[in-house]
Amino acid sequence: MSKFDRTLGDAESTPPDTPVSADAVAVSSQDEPIELRRDGDSLPEPTRYRRREPLELGGQRSFPVDRPRPETRLPVQRESRGLIGILIALLTLAMGTAGTIYFAYYATDRYVTEVHFTVNDSGGIQSGPGASAQFQGLGSQAGAAFTDTFLVCEYLRSPTVVADIADKVDLRRIWSGAQVDWFSRFDPKSSQEDLEKYFKNRVVVDYDPMTATGQISVEAFTAQDSFELAKVTRAAARTLVNGMNAEMRTDMIKFADHEVELAAAHLERIRLSQIDLTKNPVAGKTATGTSLFYQSSQLQIERDMAEQAYSTALTNLELARQQAERTQKYLVNFVNPVLPASPIRPVRWQMILSVWLGTFMVMSIVSLVISTVREHMF
Repeated sequence: MSKFDRTLGDAESTPPDTPVSADAVAVSSQDEPIELRRDGDSLPEPTRYRRREPLELGGQRSFPVDRPRPETRLPVQRESRGLIGILIALLTLAMGTAGTIYFAYYATDRYVTEVHFTVNDSGGIQSGPGASAQFQGLGSQAGAAFTDTFLVCEYLRSPTVVADIADKVDLRRIWSGAQVDWFSRFDPKSSQEDLEKYFKNRVVVDYDPMTATGQISVEAFTAQDSFELAKVTRAAARTLVNGMNAEMRTDMIKFADHEVELAAAHLERIRLSQIDLTKNPVAGKTATGTSLFYQSSQLQIERDMAEQAYSTALTNLELARQQAERTQKYLVNFVNPVLPASPIRPVRWQMILSVWLGTFMVMSIVSLVISTVREHMF
């Protein structure tokens, strides 16, 4: 017990008419500061104070009071926090239950058909003598296979393939059947852009750079639709590869044919110059027989070289045609589409578990944010 409390205790035991000694007041004021209030002053709520008997200090009646005792949480705060916790728990339970009911009873089964492919080049190896040249040719073919397969995968992910496939199969009908649940169904009245986005979700194309292979996974709500759509998608990829072959052959032959045309035109110009020199020597600015002979010899040399260039161009043209016929890019399917026997998606227990875990994590974050905000407010 402090001296101040002892002094107050003595004052309480003293009759009202007995004056309080100045020494007691001085001791209390020196040892421990006190808070004073005058008559009529109101105290703030909800702070609690302990009423003491008045003291005479400086000719005025003053009331010493205790300092407020701090409380960690007010009752209103505790009740509010408990209510928020109950609401978060109920919301978590409702969301998890809704996800469980949907995936357990309402989610429509999806059939999946897969196609694995790669693009090979059947062209002969252009190499010289020795094993190193052969390995170099094999490396060049392997690099071309990587590039071609990647290009086909990018084509299957592009909006162009949707337009190409839509001519052969009704995509809107396949994914908007009456048996499809509301969350998975495609609206047949949606725009072309929406159809392209939905196509990317149902036709997934993966590329493996380690093996230069592509994989197509086609989802539909019936086994037959999945199988037919997989075949049409594979046909679109094969059409792209055939178009690449035709374009490559055209470019190879076109370049060689252009070289033949240039060589033939050059040879024709030299031949005409020889004719002009023979018929009209003055036109060739020739004054003597020696100059005429020299100019004629020069034209003959140029003509021989032009004929040789023309012959080489013809040979290259023939080789280009042979190479174009020999070089073929073709799509190799090492996993062909097969009619699925049973649906494999969605994996219901995995989806239900994911819903509960995701809901619990989200609600935990929300609860943590609310608690942090309340701590800063109060």
